[in-house]
Amino acid sequence: SHWARVAGVAETPRCSILWASSRMRCPCWIPIALVGLQVVNGGNHGHSRSLRRLQQGDSQGVDECRLRAARILPTASLGDYDRCLQSKWAANSTHDWGVAGAEYEAWVDCWCNLNMSQAVTDLDCCEHGAFSQWCNLECTPDCQSELATTCIQECPSMCFEAQEYIIPRDLCTNCNPSKCFPVMKCLLAHAETLTESGELDRTCHEADFARETTVRDNYRQCWLDMPKHSSHWNVVSAFMHCTCREGMVDVANRTDCCKSVTYAGGICEAHCPSERECTSQDAQTCIHNCNMLCSSVDVVPNEECKAKCLTTNAPCRKYLGCRTPMLTMSNYVCDDGKWPQASSGCCVSNTTVTNAVQLSCPSLCETRLVYRLDLPGVPWWATQSRDPVYQCTCDGCPAFTEEGTEEVKKTLEADIWDNGQDLLTDIARRENLKLGPNRQMQELMVRRNELVLEANQAMSTGTRHEVENRIQNINAYYTHLITEAARTYPDEGLDKDTFDSLQRKEEESTGLSRVLAILLSVTGVVVVVLMLVILVLVRRRRQKEESTPVTAFAENQQVVIGSPVPADQTGGKDQGVVSGAAVTVAAPTREKV
Repeated sequence: SHWARVAGVAETPRCSILWASSRMRCPCWIPIALVGLQVVNGGNHGHSRSLRRLQQGDSQGVDECRLRAARILPTASLGDYDRCLQSKWAANSTHDWGVAGAEYEAWVDCWCNLNMSQAVTDLDCCEHGAFSQWCNLECTPDCQSELATTCIQECPSMCFEAQEYIIPRDLCTNCNPSKCFPVMKCLLAHAETLTESGELDRTCHEADFARETTVRDNYRQCWLDMPKHSSHWNVVSAFMHCTCREGMVDVANRTDCCKSVTYAGGICEAHCPSERECTSQDAQTCIHNCNMLCSSVDVVPNEECKAKCLTTNAPCRKYLGCRTPMLTMSNYVCDDGKWPQASSGCCVSNTTVTNAVQLSCPSLCETRLVYRLDLPGVPWWATQSRDPVYQCTCDGCPAFTEEGTEEVKKTLEADIWDNGQDLLTDIARRENLKLGPNRQMQELMVRRNELVLEANQAMSTGTRHEVENRIQNINAYYTHLITEAARTYPDEGLDKDTFDSLQRKEEESTGLSRVLAILLSVTGVVVVVLMLVILVLVRRRRQKEESTPVTAFAENQQVVIGSPVPADQTGGKDQGVVSGAAVTVAAPTREKV
């Protein structure tokens, strides 16, 4: 807000000063902690940020300002100022907290009534950044002066509440806090006049709201117990259901806080459905459909979820005040066979090392998301808790049945090799092995896989939790050994001896390959030469045969073929055979064409 700049601290949030869990704040330039103010149930929330800066060594004005000593040894004026502020926030206080700027009016009244400007001057602290504007505050200003009238026009009363209320963006654009701070009493008086005449609505009575501790405690317990698992719908619905059921809407109305974003956050405009409405088919359809549409697998609600379930005009928004369903959307069962918490959807386990409670999804779910819900929100009391509050969103979880167990076993058997390679690659990358996993790492992985598969065979529905723990322990142990192997053995993809042996074999194999290549080449050449010689000889023979003369046999020509016939052979003449030497005739069997 603009008023946070009066001491030169632009847009600084106001400090909590009322009680430990309240969001009632004050500008950090208000010197309410001069002597370590301990307001009712306030703890250390009453200490101004400027003093904390001073303690941490802020040198602005430290040489002259004796503020630190005054805090340890307060003067009477500082003690009275402390008590004055405490009385303003006391349960029986007559201070009107329903006027715009009521917090500022409390500080101004105590400051002026106790003449704190003089007290701070005596401490030489008027030049300190925390008090430079306050020492210039006029406790009896002329509200008809030009400065006062100008500031009333330029600084509308709701500028005092800009941090808690939604106001037009340009409402305080022309307001100059430094210029108008001296006449602040005029601005506060103007706000009171407008409120009394009805021209300005009463603002949130923070002190009255703060005293409604029973209602807030009942709301807090309801919110802690209400199912908030699985979806954004359940988270919002748990808040709205408990707000309606425990009467927080009535508290906001009684204390005029409905329009305060910080204290009400719009709850007064919300619909609180009856049990009959919530049990109708239309309501149950909305509740279950919106659980699916608004799944917390998405970190923020998707557009369809907002359009159908959450936005102002969404058709299912009117059922946000109904009780949220106990069962999670995917109906998963935890690793130990128990169902998850209804409030968070988480499985609870105790760690053996620290005995700390851990909340998570079943170990074999494909989607395992855990959210923290107890962070600051609007309104400030909506998600307040002394202990962390979690929400689990789990999906793709195997069924805790014999069929589900068999599915887990088959999946593990089918994927174990790929999983091992993924783990080896991950470790090699983390340990900067340029050539990938070495031989020792791979041998360890083979052993891990053998032990995991051995344990996997013993898995049944009754022993599933125990076997899964054993498998996880095996994996953790061998992950450690493989990591050590990555750091100890050479970055050669193999251990050194095996690498050298394989390198020698490779060299020997390369030499043998070269000899074989040469022999094969020579053999090839010889074969080619032989083929050429044979071809030449065949061609020469053919040419010789073709050059020999060829004549035909004459008709009735007598030819003796074979051995000579003896001359005295009987009947030789009569048979037409001529005795004598053999006659050799070169006579082909066919005519030359």
